[in-house]
Amino acid sequence: MAMVSESELQMMLGDDLGSDVYHVQCVTDWLSIRILDVLARLGEGSIGDISEAVRMDFWETADRLSQLEDEGIIEVRGEDGQRQWSLAWDALHIHLGASEDGLQIVTTAEQRGEGDD
Repeated sequence: MAMVSESELQMMLGDDLGSDVYHVQCVTDWLSIRILDVLARLGEGSIGDISEAVRMDFWETADRLSQLEDEGIIEVRGEDGQRQWSLAWDALHIHLGASEDGLQIVTTAEQRGEGDD
């Protein structure tokens, strides 16, 4: 099932909240969670490795990897044909808060290596 596009969410919710909701949707969608779980266990993987592990179509997996990369959730290294994806953080926190201005969404990431001496 396709995700609601960022532009559709912005039309429904306004620019800022729509973008925040798109980010949360991209990260917490069931396919994304499966991919993130695989990367947490493997450390890194190719599209083929990841699509096989999540038992999903190669192209659907590639599209979701691209979305997660665009959102800064995963990082890629290597050239076409040799690309490897990995998590871009050790912990990701999504906070939903309510205020007089409406819903507030804040995402923070503990980057790999933070706090290391």
